[in-house]
Amino acid sequence: MIVLIDFESPESMKVFAGHEGLKAKRVAAGAILESNVITIIGDESFTG
Repeated sequence: MIVLIDFESPESMKVFAGHEGLKAKRVAAGAILESNVITIIGDESFTG
């Protein structure tokens, strides 16, 4: 599965990733957090 999330800043991404309440909800929904792979794609990735 691939999920794309657009964050306003790197800081907001870190807040989301570290939020314990959201982690617990994701685990309860069946997410396996130990095997997540995060690839940060910046605007420069889309310019030729």
